[in-house]
Amino acid sequence: MFDHFAWSVVVVPLLVLAAGHLLVDRLRPDLAVRVFAWTTFAVGVSAALNLASFAVKALAEIPAVAVLGGWSYRVVAADSVHEPWAPWLCLVWCAAAGLAVLLAVLRHRRAVGVASRLAAALPGGEQVVVASSRVVDAFALPGRPARIVITTAMRDLLDPGQLAAVIAHERGHLDQRHHDLVWLTRLGAAIHPVLFPMVREVEYLAERTADETAARTVGDRQRVADALGLVATHTTGARRAGALHVGSRHGQTPRRVMALLDTSVQRRFPAVVPLLVAVSTVVWTCECLYDLQELFRFAT
Repeated sequence: MFDHFAWSVVVVPLLVLAAGHLLVDRLRPDLAVRVFAWTTFAVGVSAALNLASFAVKALAEIPAVAVLGGWSYRVVAADSVHEPWAPWLCLVWCAAAGLAVLLAVLRHRRAVGVASRLAAALPGGEQVVVASSRVVDAFALPGRPARIVITTAMRDLLDPGQLAAVIAHERGHLDQRHHDLVWLTRLGAAIHPVLFPMVREVEYLAERTADETAARTVGDRQRVADALGLVATHTTGARRAGALHVGSRHGQTPRRVMALLDTSVQRRFPAVVPLLVAVSTVVWTCECLYDLQELFRFAT
């Protein structure tokens, strides 16, 4: 069973990171954000199932547990005689990952509740709400109804075309449910910490996708780039919205502006690479679960 651990827990997450680094600016952002979000989630869940299988094996090697289950603990232990540390490492990792996922879920539920209550409490029935503030900011609040908040400082800073681009950008986040894609990525990373850089990549891709939505809406990529640069020079940092935060991180704005002004064609075909990696680890995980069942049958 150790080959399952080596592939799904060690090798595959590193392959996903490499694919993210190499392909993030070569794929269409609307496709890439979904591919990498679901790939990260699938790889995280597969790693969790592999870790859980080895954790069960570790418990099964305890003589008292083996007596209760009716199997030979020596036969179970012999399956990983050359890597006796692996099942116990996985047992500890499973406990830590379970705690990390629980904390992530609690933070996400709290953030969803806050966003929903704030969206419902905003005045008026329009989707776009202008809030009085000296802070240059704009953000989307998923909820029922979903709302887009533009501060008066943001409204006064931009010309009508630039403001339309900002509103289209935030509407793109809501329409394409980027907060859910970021959440899937964070959940996969909570299970396997090596995947945490993918959260940054998916957040960036969500912003790029929203940028492209704005460019199509206003019909002027240069205007969107100008609005993005102007806003960046008047903001002091990324806004905070807990687990629902999708906003651009520090240092990403120049990268987004360059991507908007780049006219090179972005491909779809390379997206098959991370998808194949994800499929391979899912299939290998199913094989791991089958091998665990066979091991217990043989040890009985």
